[in-house]
Amino acid sequence: MEKSDHGMEEIENVEELEKLMSEAERLDLPDEPGADEADEPDGAEEMIPEEPERSFGNRAGIDKSKLLRIGSTCLQLLLVIGIVGVCFLIGKNVIDHAMLKETKSPTRNIISETSSAQTEQLPGEEEQETSEEENGYHGAYHINIDLKHYAAVIYGYQEDGTEFPIKVMNCTIGPDIKAGDYTITQAFPWAQDTDGNWHMYNCRFGGRLWIQSVGYEKRTHDSLLTDEYNLLTKKNAEGNGVRLSVGDAYWIYKNCPEGTKLTVSKDGDLPLERPEFEKIDSIYGWDPTDPYKHNPWLHAGKNKISATTAVVQVERGDEIPYLANVVAFDAKGKSVTKKLEYEEIDTKKVGKYKVEYTYGEREKQLKASVTYEITDTTPPEIRLKPDGKNEFTVKVAHSDFTEEYLNGEKLIDRIVKQIKKNLEVLDLEEPIALNSSNYTITLPEKFYADRNMVVIEATDAYENTGKQAIYVFIEEKEDDETTVEETTTKKPKETTTKKPKETTTRKPKETTTQKPKETTTRKNTATTPPKATTPPVTTAEETNQPSAEPDSEPDNQIPEPEGQTGIR
Repeated sequence: MEKSDHGMEEIENVEELEKLMSEAERLDLPDEPGADEADEPDGAEEMIPEEPERSFGNRAGIDKSKLLRIGSTCLQLLLVIGIVGVCFLIGKNVIDHAMLKETKSPTRNIISETSSAQTEQLPGEEEQETSEEENGYHGAYHINIDLKHYAAVIYGYQEDGTEFPIKVMNCTIGPDIKAGDYTITQAFPWAQDTDGNWHMYNCRFGGRLWIQSVGYEKRTHDSLLTDEYNLLTKKNAEGNGVRLSVGDAYWIYKNCPEGTKLTVSKDGDLPLERPEFEKIDSIYGWDPTDPYKHNPWLHAGKNKISATTAVVQVERGDEIPYLANVVAFDAKGKSVTKKLEYEEIDTKKVGKYKVEYTYGEREKQLKASVTYEITDTTPPEIRLKPDGKNEFTVKVAHSDFTEEYLNGEKLIDRIVKQIKKNLEVLDLEEPIALNSSNYTITLPEKFYADRNMVVIEATDAYENTGKQAIYVFIEEKEDDETTVEETTTKKPKETTTKKPKETTTRKPKETTTQKPKETTTRKNTATTPPKATTPPVTTAEETNQPSAEPDSEPDNQIPEPEGQTGIR
């Protein structure tokens, strides 16, 4: 009997094949004769009863339980996708809100005196942000400098772009600040002006204009220029700065990034009442509004001596302003800082010292202390005796005025002896004994007629190394002219006793006849190179810009000449 192979092409494994064959055998007719069979003609094909209609799943060899499991899995997958989508939308809203707050109040890293990065926060700043959110603030700030009232007004924005005033800051305004529209372009935690004073939290606008804190004598929080601080709310004679208290300058530095709109105007009235301002005594070294955590004003109160919690660095030999880092008030709130008692320390000795401050007597005595660390970071002073001009002239006979002689051992030895004989190195105005291990003389690779730079390096007992340029002028003299200016000590003796006539007659002759001859003949020879020149140095005063953070070379740093060799 031939059997149908319906659905066999879709069966994928042996187990399903066996199952299908078993069901096929169950559906076969029995081999007993029947009435219908008798009617069949001989040789007719044996028929298999028609199989009931089956679903697609059954035809493919997949039962209903598998379909249910697949459907259940799909539903679970759809549910998971829905949950993930909801979480994504919630997370996106949270991130967008955080980014919006960051745009409103970007935080910059402030470099502290110990060179460790930290973020300083003003007291009450969080409450201010909450208030602004309630008022509908969702954008950047706008700063308006009021020339009429010497105030900086901070505006926020409503959702529809409408401005509303947030706070008024007292300030001083220099004469270079003119009315107009500007934007903040750069910001620095510390910057130095052309007078050598330092400012904190500096924001540049209009190219060369600055909105910054009042000045400091040094780059330290406790060296406030109180005279400048007490000018707040008044005109400032200094040129290109809008000066604020440190607290207000910090607020702008932290909340108003590059691109913030700034306008300068001279019309209208203040939209809010300005904060009260109190002057401070010149003995204080801290701005009362400085948010830095070591500020003694942050902990000041009645019947209390408040002292800075920082270790105060003092350069060896400097005077200590003992009252700069303490604030004292009696029980009635009256300042008694000038009445504090303390013992001074010797600043010529390196080390840490604790100074005790007291006020009153016995049980009612108030006490506080400040730790001072005496350090030595100042390089020694290098100069030539006796006048410290750091230059001298060597004259060479006309017959020896050649390139070979100028760079020969004889002339070089003469120059080195001249330097060693008059070299003086001072530390706190005390001379340092020089030896082969604590100083070097670096000569140029080649000596020329006219000016040559020699560099002297010297190290003090505290491993501070200083550099000084010494300029050696090589000039031609007449063959019969005696050598002068080889030493700076013999010259006074010659002018007072031996050759008074020579000093009055020879010098004019040299300046009127010999000099032109040298410049017109020697300079054009092939062996004499062009006169060495020193590239001009652009100073902060020329650019009218403060020298900004973070690091700068010391003032006594000398550029290393090319191809120099060291001699001790």
